Amino acid sequence: MKQFLLIAFMLLAWQFGFGQRLSQEELVNFYESAISDYYSDNVFNQEEKEHLILSDSLPTGIRLTYPDFTIKPVNEDAAVKIIEGRKEKSGRLDKIFFKEISPDTMDINIGGWSVTVKRVLRIYKGRLITKDINFAAGCGGTMGYIPNARLVYNRESRKWDYYSYATLLERRKAELETRRK
Repeated sequence: MKQFLLIAFMLLAWQFGFGQRLSQEELVNFYESAISDYYSDNVFNQEEKEHLILSDSLPTGIRLTYPDFTIKPVNEDAAVKIIEGRKEKSGRLDKIFFKEISPDTMDINIGGWSVTVKRVLRIYKGRLITKDINFAAGCGGTMGYIPNARLVYNRESRKWDYYSYATLLERRKAELETRRK
């Protein structure tokens, strides 16, 4: 019984004693930095000034207007209607994934789907189909897991350090290069 209590205490101490919890304000700032970095450096569609993001993946209180672009929180149906109204009938629908790696390391990944909408007229299983909606997801690449943004709690300064995708990518390249040698 003593061993069980000791193990339970150690697990709780590890979970709550060695990390720092993010406040809502820090979380919103983290999201805003990640969004700003991602869409400023985004290679998918530089001309696009309004980016569609699933609203359920955004925290409350996040700003929607940035210097070079805006984000529009939508659900899937609204995104399809917006994309269908565009001249080229295609666009992107993104989702933000928040992942707690450990109590002192948090990641944000932004990914989503390329969406195309075609007007069709056909019958499928007795139903009239008037549009064909295609969602296509891209691959993550061949360098392994690299988040779009990472927060790491710095115990000396007692603050969260922000790492952008560019910084994490350079670290990953250096790590892979040292493995080759």
